[in-house]
Amino acid sequence: MTFGEEIQKMSWREFEKVAQNYPYKLPRIFSMIDDEMLLGTSDIAELTGVTKETVRSWCRQGKLRVASPIGKKVIYGDDLKEFMFERFKNDFIKA
Repeated sequence: MTFGEEIQKMSWREFEKVAQNYPYKLPRIFSMIDDEMLLGTSDIAELTGVTKETVRSWCRQGKLRVASPIGKKVIYGDDLKEFMFERFKNDFIKA
């Protein structure tokens, strides 16, 4: 199995366990976020460089798992990492 095929089949949690075996550096956002950290849409917008509306859209579309489905949207850090890993997978393969 090629490096790219391996990465495509992994979740963030699986990849995190073996990341040191791969020849590239993770984007800084992964080290900035604690797994148990609770993040609001403003926090995520600032970390990812998108608007709050984009973050809310990701939540509505089910792309980003919400920890509090009623009221203010709150996302756990490890869920944001999983989402970002899915977005960055192709970059990892090119590295």
